[in-house]
Amino acid sequence: MKSYDSNFKLKVVEYSQQHSVRETAKNFKLHCKCVQRWKQMKDAIRSDVEKRSKSRKKLPGGGRKVCDLDIDNKLVEWLVERRDAWVRVTGKSLKAEALRLHTENGNQSFRSSNGCYQRFKKRHGITFRRTTHIAQTSVSAIEDRVDSFLQFIIRMRKLRDYDMRYIGNMDGTPVWLEMPGKSTLDFIGKRSIDMSSTGHEKERLTVILAAYADGTKRTPFVLLPGVRPLPKSDIPNGAPPVRPLWFRNSGGLVVKVASFTTSDRTEESIMDNYVKLYNEEFGMDICSLKSLQERAINSIIKNDVICMLPTGYGKSLIYEILPIVCREKLKRDACVIVLEPLNVIIQQQMLKLGSKALTLSKNMCETWMKRLECGDCSYIFCHPENIIGEKNIYTILSKKAYSSKLVFIVVDEAHCVIQWGLEYRPIYREIKQLRSVLPHANILALTATLSLQGQKELQKYLLMRNTDVIATPPSKDNISLIVVPRPFITPVQKTYDYVFQPVFLELKKKGQDFPLTIIYCSGSMDWVGYGIEVAWKVLGDDMYAGEKKTENQRVVMYHSSIEKGDEVKKIIYTNLSTNPSESPLKIVIATIALGMGADLRHVSQVIHAGPPKSMEAYIQQTGRAGRDGTQATAVLFWNKSDIGRPDVTQAVKDYCRNCDNCRRSLIDSYFGFGSASSDKNVPICCDICDSNLKNDWLFTPPLNSLQIHAIRTAIQSFVKIQKIQISSMCVESLASNASYYVNAENILKEFKLSETIANALSSIISQLLEIQISK
Repeated sequence: MKSYDSNFKLKVVEYSQQHSVRETAKNFKLHCKCVQRWKQMKDAIRSDVEKRSKSRKKLPGGGRKVCDLDIDNKLVEWLVERRDAWVRVTGKSLKAEALRLHTENGNQSFRSSNGCYQRFKKRHGITFRRTTHIAQTSVSAIEDRVDSFLQFIIRMRKLRDYDMRYIGNMDGTPVWLEMPGKSTLDFIGKRSIDMSSTGHEKERLTVILAAYADGTKRTPFVLLPGVRPLPKSDIPNGAPPVRPLWFRNSGGLVVKVASFTTSDRTEESIMDNYVKLYNEEFGMDICSLKSLQERAINSIIKNDVICMLPTGYGKSLIYEILPIVCREKLKRDACVIVLEPLNVIIQQQMLKLGSKALTLSKNMCETWMKRLECGDCSYIFCHPENIIGEKNIYTILSKKAYSSKLVFIVVDEAHCVIQWGLEYRPIYREIKQLRSVLPHANILALTATLSLQGQKELQKYLLMRNTDVIATPPSKDNISLIVVPRPFITPVQKTYDYVFQPVFLELKKKGQDFPLTIIYCSGSMDWVGYGIEVAWKVLGDDMYAGEKKTENQRVVMYHSSIEKGDEVKKIIYTNLSTNPSESPLKIVIATIALGMGADLRHVSQVIHAGPPKSMEAYIQQTGRAGRDGTQATAVLFWNKSDIGRPDVTQAVKDYCRNCDNCRRSLIDSYFGFGSASSDKNVPICCDICDSNLKNDWLFTPPLNSLQIHAIRTAIQSFVKIQKIQISSMCVESLASNASYYVNAENILKEFKLSETIANALSSIISQLLEIQISK
């Protein structure tokens, strides 16, 4: 029978005085007779409560204490010192230290109670992490054993094709709890492990490392909820002895089975063998696959995959190695159909893959058509327009030559499905037709820029099923991000001179040492042509490196309707892909037509003369830089007129105006990764994190026509008085590029005048510039 104390009874009686007996009984979940009896005993119950309250004595030093800030701070310092010394801290030791500090301070009545301890933790946001006995030792004492265990995990993952997120980085895995460190005491909000975790690991697979107190490692074992273990018969010949593995079936019963091989000896990765075969087949020199590449390959064999990886990560390698993986691992031939948006990407891939690939077009030669019909190819490259709706192609793909193979559909630059599929190239929205032609083919969508909403739309437009999303923040660590306000000057050409002239003057000064640069002009193609005009005016004969022909130009323009078409584009791409020390090309002034998917290895700078339309376009274009892994720079110039354009998205406007938040963090947040993804040690991040980055890009506003006229007139007068033999073209060059010729050495080098005359002209130009700029 349940008993109740006097306080509870009194509370029930007081409630019953304002409510009915039935309602009181219902509210307190009592029987009505019980309520009635207590009402009759009201006086006795109240007397008992008063008697008990008087008998309770207040302990000396008890009750809520006034917070002593000095002692609080000393206690926090003590905790941090203990943590840094790898010493385990407990609640008991914390209360003992608090009592000692108060006693030394003369507060003899202080009582170190649990309430005091809990309030202290709450005030300072401190939490204690669970630890094990082995955590009392130093890192070096268990380093070898942990490394050995992690090597075992990696080998088993590759052997069984488990996705990394199902195995690694688990809060509940004892290997992490045994790692000694600052995790025994940390501030609230911090994880108990440093590595990221998806939160789904324990639903799939849990790996447990156990050790004795003396540090001897026990056999690792694995809990596999509802996953069938590898049969003993499937273990490769020559594999080390099989050891026990714990397996949990769907009913929760834990049984012992023999399945995993747990030898500590190093085994060559199966995926590394595939890479070796790929290198031999195509003459490449790939050392190994990156973790997300490997994860994508394992996923696409089973499911549809959206792969969002930064530009230059190596997305094309994922589908290039697929036929080799299928042949070696699954003992089946495979064909990869790759839908590309641009000719230049197809040309690059055909050069790389050679006879294993063919291009699908409406004017295919007879030989290639026969190869297509026989299925004599591992890769088929085409534009969506050349395959979607083509009944003869559909018929060929439905034949046994392809139905007997594993077929994969790769949509490269998959963001085009969303950005182009409405008006520009509506055929992109019809790629889903291939689902009915090749119902068993898995789809791999590759892109560098796709927001969370974009991922949902892409799955809808491509009719993707059981989709795995493999993504990482799009901002590349080796690109420093700089945003610079561009002055609003009339006429509008002058505001672009603010960008063009200093860059071309720097090229004139550095020559072959100038870093390979792309200048993107958004808004209108006219600014590309204007940039070339400014280049000719500033550089003159320096526009060419050697003989005056197209392939020797240092500055070129690139747009979709460029004269001479493919020939000029081919020269530009060849120069962009050549080592900068060997190529004359230094600056490409381009529209958005340049770059998407192209492997431009040596670009060091990307300059936006004005903001692009969207964040997706910005990431695609800045991603042209730093593909060789070296440090690169992305500079965006803007003014209020630019961000007033209706085609510029709000995200780009906010990015330009931002003066407080890390730019890399803003980009990652836009693409759904949150600011936490940017809390990493990036050497040279952005102009917000390091304001000095912007200094080299804050140029002096260009002179207007009246100011140039004043400088020209002064130089002409000096030349006439001194009777100097110099052409009117040279005078015009001195006036137009006055800031460059402030340096007398540049005048000597360009015009071969005497040192006295050069110094005099330099002095005149310098004084005139000061006067004109001050106006």
